[in-house]
Amino acid sequence: MKKIIVLCIFCFMVQNINIFAQQKNAQEFTSPYMLGLALTRNISEYDFTAKEIQEIVKGFSDGLNKKIDYKTNINYDKLNEMMKLKREALTEKNKKKGTEYLKKLAAENKGKIIENGIVYVTRQNGTGNSPTETDTVKVHYRGSFIDGTEFDSSYKRNEPAEFQLNSVIPCWTKALSKMKVGEKATIGCPSDTAYGDNGIERVIPPGSTLIFDVELLDIVKKQESQFSQQQNQTK
Repeated sequence: MKKIIVLCIFCFMVQNINIFAQQKNAQEFTSPYMLGLALTRNISEYDFTAKEIQEIVKGFSDGLNKKIDYKTNINYDKLNEMMKLKREALTEKNKKKGTEYLKKLAAENKGKIIENGIVYVTRQNGTGNSPTETDTVKVHYRGSFIDGTEFDSSYKRNEPAEFQLNSVIPCWTKALSKMKVGEKATIGCPSDTAYGDNGIERVIPPGSTLIFDVELLDIVKKQESQFSQQQNQTK
């Protein structure tokens, strides 16, 4: 168990090498440089001091030149404790930035702050009914981080999402139950109402505040919902 965190980080970094090779202007760099760049991908989000970066580079160099046997010279307990503290610091940093962003979002857009700090901004009024938490809804949505980076979109898939409202993150359950069919809204989700301190590996960083632009298309009748699920299972 001691080696799990470190080995997983290395595996994830190696898997990202192809991503860098495909990026625009990647051909301007040498392959060894891109390898070194790719190996930093999953730790670059952490705040390292200048001295720590020097030590990381030295350890990387010593390992490549086989100056030290990493199998017998790495204290995994100490290393994992450092990464745990770095992750905790990143989580708190993301939460603080998210809180500040949501305050600004609400103030600048006349948004409402509902349960647990969730921000709700109506973009287009709806005229239909509002779903209950046990209803199944059909929506189009776009999810992004507070810096505007998009991480998910039903619009890009050109297919609305359909789900029972109490089966998704708490932020969605609470906010969508206040929407009316036909309404469009921006929903700001504090991390505690989304994916929390754990996040989703390589998708949602820990402590992330998420922003969703949501369009409530319909409240799906139970029979229609069951029929839709059966169709999806037979595809």
